[in-house]
Amino acid sequence: MSDHDVPARFEAVLRRAFPRFTGSFRESMTAADVPGWDSVAHVNLLMDLEDEFGIEIPPEAAAEIPDVGGLIGIIRDRMAA
Repeated sequence: MSDHDVPARFEAVLRRAFPRFTGSFRESMTAADVPGWDSVAHVNLLMDLEDEFGIEIPPEAAAEIPDVGGLIGIIRDRMAA
């Protein structure tokens, strides 16, 4: 899989997890930009992302990331490891 596929695959997971989200996908978006993205939904999203990419995302690392771009960075780092 190409590094360039990560944002598109992330967006697909995000849209499945939050079907009410109809806005444009940006790496600068935060949970506040997505209807229904609360702490429980965040944990579920992380598990969905782990399944999609075959990686493990440490919860403490994900909690410190301010935006989607940061999560995408973690995914890329974990895939490269």
